[in-house]
Amino acid sequence: VEYLSYVANLAPRAGLAVVSLGWIVDGVGDVEVSAIENFASVADVDPDALEALVSLPWMLDDLTDLEADAVEWIGNFSSGEIVSSVVALGWFQDGIEEPEVEAVEYLSYVANLDVEAGLALLSIGWIAEGIGDEEAIAILSLYSVAYEDPDAMVTLVSLPWMLDGVTDLEAEAVGWIGNIQSGEVASSLIALDWVEDGISPVEAQMLQEISYLSFDHPEETMLVLEMPFLEVVDPPDVTAMAALAGLANFMPQAFSTVMSRPEIRAGITDEMAPVVSTLHGVAEYNPDLIPVLLDPEKVALEQRTIELPLSGEVVLSIIRTRPGAARSMDLLEESVRAVEEYMEFPLTTNHIGLLYEDAVISGYAGVNFGTHMALLPEYDVDDGSYEAEFTAGITTHEVAHYYWVGNEHWVDEGAAEFIAAVAAGTLAEHPADAFNAPCRLARTIAELESLDADTDDAAFLCNYTLGARLFLDLHRSLGESTFRQSLRRLYALSQAEDEADDLPGTSVGVGHVRRAFGPGGETANAVIARWYEGVGPYDLSVLDDGPILASLPGMDGRVESAHVSLTQDGPAVSSVALDDITDWMYLTVEFSYRVSGSPHTMPFEVVESFEDGFVFGRTETELVAMPQFGGETQWIAVGPPPGEGLDGRYTIQVFAGDRKIAEVKYEVTK
Repeated sequence: VEYLSYVANLAPRAGLAVVSLGWIVDGVGDVEVSAIENFASVADVDPDALEALVSLPWMLDDLTDLEADAVEWIGNFSSGEIVSSVVALGWFQDGIEEPEVEAVEYLSYVANLDVEAGLALLSIGWIAEGIGDEEAIAILSLYSVAYEDPDAMVTLVSLPWMLDGVTDLEAEAVGWIGNIQSGEVASSLIALDWVEDGISPVEAQMLQEISYLSFDHPEETMLVLEMPFLEVVDPPDVTAMAALAGLANFMPQAFSTVMSRPEIRAGITDEMAPVVSTLHGVAEYNPDLIPVLLDPEKVALEQRTIELPLSGEVVLSIIRTRPGAARSMDLLEESVRAVEEYMEFPLTTNHIGLLYEDAVISGYAGVNFGTHMALLPEYDVDDGSYEAEFTAGITTHEVAHYYWVGNEHWVDEGAAEFIAAVAAGTLAEHPADAFNAPCRLARTIAELESLDADTDDAAFLCNYTLGARLFLDLHRSLGESTFRQSLRRLYALSQAEDEADDLPGTSVGVGHVRRAFGPGGETANAVIARWYEGVGPYDLSVLDDGPILASLPGMDGRVESAHVSLTQDGPAVSSVALDDITDWMYLTVEFSYRVSGSPHTMPFEVVESFEDGFVFGRTETELVAMPQFGGETQWIAVGPPPGEGLDGRYTIQVFAGDRKIAEVKYEVTK
């Protein structure tokens, strides 16, 4: 009665309309009392607006909780002009939905901060036309801008791309601008030409990184906004800003060091941007390299722009401080194309930088930092060396991490290893091959997860071995088509937003793997159980179980004997304790032959497999049969690398072409 009397005294006609509302006549509870109190607030600023409000169709029947919320926020306005304008909106008059209530709430925040800013918002066509989730979120973001600087918000909403409707991309852009907690930074950012002209996907990513940088470093952000590389936003500029933001938020001391460098304070240029992109990773793993990279006399930049079917234009950059191989850029492009083709999704970046420097985690050949990839400089070669042989595979693995990141480590490392195997073409020729020896610290993925190993722990490497074997086993069990669809389904799950956290996407694990590979039926379930829980036997069907044909093709000869030993020239062993293996083991093969005329060369290959059904080693060598000799003995280093052995059964097979000419089995015990 108190609030009704207040309404009647301010707006007699509206008061009569209020007391005649059915939901007031029927009885008054807390919700109704709150609504009448808000009517009084509306009457206080604009009696005519209250009369218009209570005459709306949705006001005449029962007052729902959602409608009561709308009335509450209408009562929150302190400007009669604003409240009258809101009540006159078509979407407000024809019924109330959740996004519309949110929009009225956020509009009230803006208008109560600054009436002119509120009127500017209401003048935007897309606000008048209708409110959905994107529009409501955009208004909240605009309030965030207004909170720091109302004039900046007015400028923002006057930009041409803000007037004709807000797209998902534009709403995202407004969100990142609204995330900036400095009015000066927001105002300067909005004044940039590329913000005024419209927002591209690359520019939206740049806004995100600028907002991250500005959290606790508004002064440095203002300095960066005036630098040449931000006059036009290209993909390398985004990764450069991401590196600065990473330094600012996670390595503040290193950030101060970088920002104090005269080369940086003079202004980051487009040519410097790919180098700056590497500085977060470099600061973590080789900070002494920072002044070297920032010295244009000591660093070389090689770039190539390619067009990909799904990702569009992608810039490739290689950064070096010493001469490298001419083929490295070709290998990088081939890797990028192969990974996108297999994944059938666009890359998550349009700039892939590759730094050839000792700026990686100790014990690793390469790392993908997100802002860039880094490989040890010994892989920037084309000299027939071991490193040169594996450069393509390592590069492809790191490129694959642009897709596979942020999940369980065995998912990310296993998927990257698998895709590297696909790109290398090894699966077609050798479907039972794995890139690495069995994991010695965990036999199952569940056991590995319980170890919770960091990247510098020896057990972390088991993510590569067990993860890769799971995916390789699924591939050979399900076939290419089903496997590929399932892997893409798993990636799509990783990209879906998880409402349970504030991180982008979803961290996928074994439950998601089971869901993604569900179309594989019982076969897929059996493979997953095999590697995750250790349930069921290994699949040995791909390994060669045919007879041994000891005769040597193309000559009068044969393999007389073959055995393994702990040392070269040591006695044969069929069982050996794990603790007794301190170095490579040796395969001894004794050949006998008879040739005449010129020497006869026979290539042969030594293939090593574990009881898990995977080949972990292939060694190619040759026998050169000389006319003056009747045979010879060869020794080949075998087994897992020293210190990485695992107890279990091992098989060594020797092939001359397709002919299996020798086979040795041995067991390693605990």
